[in-house]
Amino acid sequence: MGSQVDEALILCRALHFAAAITLFGLSVFLATVAPSGIARAIEPPFRRPAAIAIVVIAITTLAWLVLEAGEVVDGWLDAVRTATMSALLFETEFGRVWQWRLAFAAILLLILTLRRHDNWRMTALWSALVLVSLGFVGHAAMHEGALGWLNRGSHGFHVLAASVWVGSLAPLLICLPMLSHPRYGRDAAAALRRFSAIGSVAVAIVLTTGAINTWLILGDWPSDVRSPYQGLLLAKIVLVAAMVGLALVNRYLLTPQLATHPQALRRLRANTIAEIVLALGAIVLVSILGTLPPA
Repeated sequence: MGSQVDEALILCRALHFAAAITLFGLSVFLATVAPSGIARAIEPPFRRPAAIAIVVIAITTLAWLVLEAGEVVDGWLDAVRTATMSALLFETEFGRVWQWRLAFAAILLLILTLRRHDNWRMTALWSALVLVSLGFVGHAAMHEGALGWLNRGSHGFHVLAASVWVGSLAPLLICLPMLSHPRYGRDAAAALRRFSAIGSVAVAIVLTTGAINTWLILGDWPSDVRSPYQGLLLAKIVLVAAMVGLALVNRYLLTPQLATHPQALRRLRANTIAEIVLALGAIVLVSILGTLPPA
């Protein structure tokens, strides 16, 4: 059963991360990055993906709990027994954190049921809590005291900054063709400028907190490729470095050329799509890393 649980947990984590990152980044973009005029114009196609993301967050939050129970018992039936779930929820640190996470997921479902999930500020708040609360379990919670709070805080800033960066890419793609629109062109240009500024800060936070997290978890640079954890962490670092490279090209080379070079927009869109693909790869690696000992 062990390998089946591990594989299911990796899939569950990947879906959970992808949904929460998408929901938070999308909400932040529509609530704060895009001017209100263009935000209203581009939000209808994103309402259904936002609703799906909320449902996925709720389902995977519950499934993650069951799979954690499956790690310590002998069979699936034992994992879902009331006694097993009660012990995990009320007698472990993981369970105490998960009580909060289940509450956050339930609130998001309530927002969806009330058809208020297009209140992007509210959705951003609760999806942010879903993301930050992940810093209180797993590798981010391996230290106690001041060092533990540094690790948790660094993880929280890391995941929020990464989510703003990655989750905003899809709505940005919709904005880019509207740069030449007679009605929305000015708003689209403003959204691109704001994203460039916010994205630069987000990238800096991702890199800084990523280095801090690595030091706190490993105590060194991940240089031992024989270690599954360190090898996958290095692969993640390579993917993030490639994303940073594309972001720098977009910000400092292609964006200034939009008014004078017709091909700049096509290259900017292609690079943005490439960033999304690389981000998905990084999410898969993070999902696997969380199931491995940081040796």
